[in-house]
Amino acid sequence: MAAGAPPEEEKKMRLKHFLLICGLTAGPGSTFVKGQPSSRPSVAISQPGHGFELAEGAAFYDIANQTVHVLGVVEVPPGKASDYVVLVNGFSAPIAGGCCFDVEIPIGPAPPAGMGFWPSWLPYASFFTDQHHIQKPILAELVHVPTWTTAARTRIVLFDKRQDGEIESQYGGKAISRSLGFELTWSGLDALEQTHVSSLPQPSLARFNEDLAGNFSGQVRVHNPVTEYANPEKACVDLASVKNIRATAAYRDILVEAGLLHTSYHAAKQICEGADPTDLINLVPGLGLVASGLVTFAACEYADQSCVKELPRDKHFEVCAAEIRGVSEDLRMEGIDSVDLALNDDAVVDARTRTLRLDGTVDGALRRLLIRWSVDHQGCMLRPQARVSDNEVTGTPGLNTWASCPALEVDAILARTDDHQSYAVRPGRIPETLRVEASSRLDPVFSLDDGELVNTGAGTCGEEAFRGHVETMLKEFHDPMRAALDATWEQGYPRTQQARALDLLFSRFQTGVFGDSLTVDLRYEMPFENLDGTADRIQGALGSDVKLNTGFGQFKQPTFVYSPPVIFPCGPGAMLPGGAACSGDRGYFGNPFHVSYSVTTGALNQVLRERYPTALLFSTLEPGCNDLNLPAGCDPNDRPPLHALTLGNLHPAFGSISSPNVSILMRPTMLPFTWIPPDPQPQQPPIQDGRAPLTYQMSQYEIQFIGDTNGPDGTNVWLRVLLDFYDPDFEMNIAPERDNNRLIPGYSGRPQWDFTIVSSQLAGCPLVPKTMPPPGPPPSPCEAGVTAAVQGLVRPLMEERMLAMLQGFPAPKHFDAMGKAPWDVRFSQADKFQWGQVITYYGRLER
Repeated sequence: MAAGAPPEEEKKMRLKHFLLICGLTAGPGSTFVKGQPSSRPSVAISQPGHGFELAEGAAFYDIANQTVHVLGVVEVPPGKASDYVVLVNGFSAPIAGGCCFDVEIPIGPAPPAGMGFWPSWLPYASFFTDQHHIQKPILAELVHVPTWTTAARTRIVLFDKRQDGEIESQYGGKAISRSLGFELTWSGLDALEQTHVSSLPQPSLARFNEDLAGNFSGQVRVHNPVTEYANPEKACVDLASVKNIRATAAYRDILVEAGLLHTSYHAAKQICEGADPTDLINLVPGLGLVASGLVTFAACEYADQSCVKELPRDKHFEVCAAEIRGVSEDLRMEGIDSVDLALNDDAVVDARTRTLRLDGTVDGALRRLLIRWSVDHQGCMLRPQARVSDNEVTGTPGLNTWASCPALEVDAILARTDDHQSYAVRPGRIPETLRVEASSRLDPVFSLDDGELVNTGAGTCGEEAFRGHVETMLKEFHDPMRAALDATWEQGYPRTQQARALDLLFSRFQTGVFGDSLTVDLRYEMPFENLDGTADRIQGALGSDVKLNTGFGQFKQPTFVYSPPVIFPCGPGAMLPGGAACSGDRGYFGNPFHVSYSVTTGALNQVLRERYPTALLFSTLEPGCNDLNLPAGCDPNDRPPLHALTLGNLHPAFGSISSPNVSILMRPTMLPFTWIPPDPQPQQPPIQDGRAPLTYQMSQYEIQFIGDTNGPDGTNVWLRVLLDFYDPDFEMNIAPERDNNRLIPGYSGRPQWDFTIVSSQLAGCPLVPKTMPPPGPPPSPCEAGVTAAVQGLVRPLMEERMLAMLQGFPAPKHFDAMGKAPWDVRFSQADKFQWGQVITYYGRLER
C-alpha cells in the first residue's frame, strides 16, 4: 500500500486487490468462480508469505503502528458467509465479497492499540511480548460462529529482523569468516610450556639424535702437544710401556744409532784417560780419523757431553706423540630440559630453549710418534731418535691399539639459546591448518654451558703424560658440537624443531586474525567453509571426529540463518566495563585467564544447516509400545503398526481413523538457528554487557499423520500438527569431562514447545478457536487432548534431536601436541562472554 494514500483511494486499492483474489476480475491465474458451491470451508493467507522477513520497508508492515497487513481468501458454503468470521491472531477480519479478508494485526512488541497490554487469551501472546523470539506466527482461523468451532485453520511464520537488521533468514554465502576464534595469553603460554617441551624434539628423540650424529660425525681436530725434554708436560712415556714398539723399524734403527754413540763415548773416554787414539782404530771401525785427531782435551769434552754413556737398554728410551688427532663419531642429546615461551608485542611466539646433557664421542689417535733417548744429561749431545711413520703405527698390531683411543667422551652439561627465537604463526598451505615459522635465524642458535666436560677414558689417552693434551684436543670439538646442534635444530628452516612442535601444540586451531588487527595476545581465526555434501570436512576442525549423516540427499540443503559478529571481546579498541582498557591476560570482565575460545552463531548455524537434511529433522516416527501406552505383553522393542486401535491408546479421537495403516511424517519448514539478541527496546530490561542470552529457535516444524486411504475431506492427511520450539537462554558450554573436547548443548530449563493442530479429520473432535471463547458452555476439550497426546509422543524425541543438532561441535580441551607429548593440560571453563553473535569461553589450563 502506498504510504500516505487518501482514505478513499486506499479503499479502492484494497477492493481491487480483493476482486483479483476472489476472481471477480480477470486477474492472472484466477480460478475461483463466485457463487460456486464449496464442499469444504477453507482459509488461506495470501499476504505475507511463510518465511517472509519482517523488517522496516516491508510492504506489509506499518512501522509506525507496529502492525502487519494480512490479506487472505476463504471458502464457505454458499449463502453462509454470515455464519463465519475470520480471526487472525485473535483479531476479527470481516469476510468481504464472501471470499476475502483484510486486516491489520499487531505484531509487537508494543501491545495492541487501545489495550495497553497483550491479553493472555490471544494466541502466541508470549511470542510477541518477547522480542528475542524473532519468529512471529500469524494464525488465520475460519470460525463457525453458531458452534464456535474452527472450520479451517492456516498458519505462517514471519522472520522478525527489526531487532537485528543484519540477520539474514536466507544467507546464501558459502563460507563464514571470523567464525571461530582462539586467544592465548602470556600466562596461558606459560601453562603450555611443560606440554610443549615434553613433545620436543620432533619427530622423536631417537630420530633427532640420528640426524644430530650425522651432522657431527667426520669432523677432524688436531692438537700438537709439547715434546721438549725440559717441559714437565711433554707428551712422552717410557718405551717399555708402549705395546709392540720393538716390532718397528724405527726401534731397530735407534738401537743401532745408540750403540754407535755408546762406542764413540767409550773411545773418547779412553783417550781422555791417556790411551793412544791410534790403538782404538780397530776398536771402533770408522773411528780412525776421529780417533787420530782427538787430543786428550777434545776427547774429554766429547765424553763429558755424550748422551749415550751406558749400554743402550729399553729403559733408556721414551716414546713421544708430536700429534694428537681426533675424529668425531657420535653425538646424542639426552632431551630438552625447558622452553621459555613468551609473546612479544607483535603477537609472535618467542622461545628460549635449554637442553639436557649432550654426549659426544670422538675417536682419538696418537700420531707422529718419536722414539728417543730419554736419559737427560745437562748439555748432552748427539741424542739418538727415530720417527715412527703413521703407516707403521696403524700397520703394527698392538702398537695401533696402544696409539688408538676410541670413543673419547666430549660432553656438555647443557646447551641453551641465549636469545629468544621468534616464531610467526601463519595460515597453512592446506586449508584448515596453520604453519609456525621461525621469523629470524639466530647465529649461533645454541651456546654450550660453561661446564664443558671431556673424558679421555681408560687406556693410553688417559695416561698422565697424554691426558691434558687429549682434553685440549677434545675441547676443540665443542664448536662442531654446537654447530651440529644448530644444524639439526634448524634443519628445514623455517620448519625448525621448535616450529614443528609448536605446530602440534596449536594444531587443533586455525590461523588468522581475530578481529581487525593483531594485539599483544596470540589470536587465530578459522573460516568455517561450506561443506556442500562433503560433510566430513568438518572432521578436520579442531581435531574433531564429528560425523554428519548426509544420506537424505533428496532434500535440497537450504541456505542458513546468519548474523555477522560485530563485537569481539577485548578486540582492538575494546574497553572493559567501567572504561578500563583490556590487558594481555584479562578477559572482557577483567578476570585473568589462560585461553579463550570463541564461536559465532554463524558457525553454529552452518552446522545446523549441514544437519538440516538428516534424519534428525526429516524422519518417519515409529513409536514403540511404551510410547503408544499399549498394554502389557507388547515387547518394548517392537514397533507396532499404526492404526485406529494402536493410536487410540494415545487419545480416543484417533479411533476414528479408518485408514488401516498410518505413517507419522516429520519435517521442518524453516531452519533451526541460534541467535544472540542485542539490547532490546525499552519493553524489556537491558542486557548486561557480555551476558546476552543465546536463543535457539525453530518454528513451524510439521508432524503429519498420513493414512493409505483418504478421510472425509478427501485427503489422506488425517492430522497435521505444527511445532514451535524456542529456548530463550540456551546453553553451549565446554564439556566438563577431561576427555571430551566438545561443546555441550543444554536447555535453559524453560524452553517452549508449542504444538498447534492446523488440520484434523478426527471425528467428534472439533477444532476450537485459539482465542478467548464467548460466554456459554466451554468448547470441546478434545483438541487440547489430542494436542497433548501428540506432544507426549513427539516432544521427548525432539528434545533429544534438537540437542543432537548441535552436539559434537569441536572445542579446545586437551593440549597434548596431538598425542606427541606425555604431559598434557586441559581447558577448564571459568567464564563465558555472549554478545554480538560471539560466544567466548574463558578458561584456565590445568593438568
